[in-house]
Amino acid sequence: MNAGSTLFVNLHAANRDERKFPDPDRFDPHRENRAQHLTFGAGPHFCVGQTLARVELQVVLGTFVRRLPELRLRDTAADLRPREGVSAGGFEDMWVTW
Repeated sequence: MNAGSTLFVNLHAANRDERKFPDPDRFDPHRENRAQHLTFGAGPHFCVGQTLARVELQVVLGTFVRRLPELRLRDTAADLRPREGVSAGGFEDMWVTW
């Protein structure tokens, strides 16, 4: 890349390398190499709140699994509508059942 060139980063393409993350479209909280993804940045651009965020996610997801073991998406994953115009992503709504 030449100096002054424009670089567009596609955040949706992060963590998609099948050589590093087998079956990247499947949610697997026990996946090997899960700490090597780019969710919290890397190097000098890492998220300073990543340790707290990881602990919060472990507590929340662990509590859901224990208290609501039958928790499931109400609709199919294909029915989820991505939020538009936001940098953090997410879905318009996500209905669940248990």
